[in-house]
Amino acid sequence: MGPLKDELQREAPWLTTDPGFRIISFSYDPAIFGDSMVVLRSDALCLRIIRERGRIFAEVAPLADPQNWWDLGMILEVLHRPPPGHHLQSVAGALRTNLPAVIEALGPNLSVTTDGIARRFREKERATLALVQRGKPNLRRPLRSFTRSQTGRLVAFILTALLVLAIVWMILSH
Repeated sequence: MGPLKDELQREAPWLTTDPGFRIISFSYDPAIFGDSMVVLRSDALCLRIIRERGRIFAEVAPLADPQNWWDLGMILEVLHRPPPGHHLQSVAGALRTNLPAVIEALGPNLSVTTDGIARRFREKERATLALVQRGKPNLRRPLRSFTRSQTGRLVAFILTALLVLAIVWMILSH
């Protein structure tokens, strides 16, 4: 894998011509899984495309706050659109299809977008908390009821006998 900048210019040349993005910076580290990053800027927003361990991610930032990056998938979820996959064609396609809406979301509708992102984080936090509160599955209960049955007692006896025989064999064979 070469630098993401070269791949981007080869696979999605429209990005630096049609919407007017300019490459501001890029990096490439072949020693670390070929990780690479390209930062672009247009008159409407900032775009950062990252390849990490072979997976592609895109982040966007409003010009009003260029240090505040958001995952493109999260922005698209807030806009009720499907998030992209983690390969360049998917990310580039999602950008091309949704760029006007993303520009609108990070420009005039920035406050609505930030509210939507905060709401999505709260929803995900509640869902995670609900999973944690349910706790880990308790395997003791089904195991206890199995070992109380006649079949369970027989299986437990056979397994115990095999374990004892294996231990005795190991002791006597040395």
